[in-house]
This record gives sequence, C-alpha cells and structure tokens, in this order.
Amino acid sequence: MEQTSGLAEQARQELLTKGAEKKAARDLVAVREAELDQAELSGDIRRTAEANMKLLSAKLAVARLEGDEKKRVEARKQVWQEECDLAGIKGDKMGEATALVKVRNAELELARLEGDEKKKAEALVDVRNAELELARLEGDEKKKAEALVDVRNAELELDTKKAEALVDVRNTELELARLEGDEKKKAEANYRCTEAKLELSVATAKASLAKAGPNDVARCTREYNIASYALISHRSDGGEEKFLSGESLRQPECFVLI
Repeated sequence: MEQTSGLAEQARQELLTKGAEKKAARDLVAVREAELDQAELSGDIRRTAEANMKLLSAKLAVARLEGDEKKRVEARKQVWQEECDLAGIKGDKMGEATALVKVRNAELELARLEGDEKKKAEALVDVRNAELELARLEGDEKKKAEALVDVRNAELELDTKKAEALVDVRNTELELARLEGDEKKKAEANYRCTEAKLELSVATAKASLAKAGPNDVARCTREYNIASYALISHRSDGGEEKFLSGESLRQPECFVLI
C-alpha cells in the first residue's frame, strides 16, 4: 500500500515538473516574440532574422516537451530554414548549404511521418541535391561523385513511385469503364492500364540496374531490355488507333519480367 502511494506521489511530482517545464518554455516563446517585434521595428534585417531563429528554437523546445513528433519535426525544419536564410543574408554559402541539407532532411522526415511514399521519394531527391551542392562547395571530388550517384538513385526511386501511382490511377479508370459497360472505353482504359504497368516494369528494372553489383549487371540489363522492348512493342502496335476507330483491343493486363 505504501509502495503504491509512493509511486503515485512520484508520478504526481513528475507531472508537476513537466507542467512547470512546459510553462517555462511557453513563457520563453512569449519573450522571444516580443524580441522579434522589437527587431522588426528596428528595420535591421539581420537582427530580425536572428530574433526569429531564437523564437523558432523556443517553439521547438515547446514541441519537444509536448511530445508531438510531427510538430517537433516541423518546428525543427523552421529553425533550420531560418538558419539557412540567415546564412544567406550573411553571405555564408557553406553555412547556407549545410542548413539547407538539414531543412531537406526535416522535409523527408515529415513525409515519412505522413506515410506518403511519393512525397518521400520527392523529398529524398531534394535531400540528395542539397548534399550534392554542399559537396561541390566543399570541393571534395570523391564526396561529389558519391553525392551525384545518390541523386541519380533517388531520382530513379521517384520515377518508380510515380509509375506505381500511375498504375493505381489506370486501374481505377479501368474498373470504372467496366462498371459503365462501355466496350470502347474499356478497351481504351485497358490499353492505358497495360501501358502504365509496362512503364512501371521499365522504371523498376532501370532502378535495379543502377544499383546492381558486378554479378547482377548482366541479369538486370537483360530485364531492363525485356521491359523496354515490351513497352515499345505495346506503343507501336497501333493500340490507340484501334480503340479510337472502335475496333476491339485485347491486351494482357500485366507484364512480368522474366
């Protein structure tokens, strides 16, 4: 009984401590807001940027104490964006590029928290491009080359995600055409659905080839060539002209790499 009472008291004290910390953090935000107002009234751009960065840092501390992961990442992104802008005002190219990498990583983390695969792929491309720019400024040729490879791989991953999204759209269009019972519309939707799947096969094979090790290059090249040939054949068979003229179009609904 005494042990339970002791644990309850400990929990109560922890809550009181956290409450006091949150209040102190919010009070600091109010102070930083007042400082920012004064800086803006002074018309000093650099002082305003510095005051804004302090305010954002205070807001980040509040987000951390509240335990809201998304809010915390958003606040962190704002801090780094302000750091990036401030470095730009100072003419600090290296500092600006370094801060931009942090901003892009925060955007990537937000996309991960949202669970949006396409947004994640787009954010990763932005991260890699920021890292490449930083490597260029540092003058590190090896790091530059590695960063460029990372950019290309991220772009290929984005192409794959876009192709996957297009397949989903085309499948929905095909299902709608089936429900409407319009044979011509079904043929058109089926053609485009097949094309989207073939484009996805090409994008997937291309990404695999880019990452392939010495032992896998031949296989990945073969798979990429097969996928590319299938897509070219599909587009050159006059499919669109067939369904536009009313002729029934019959195409397989998927393509599997051999």
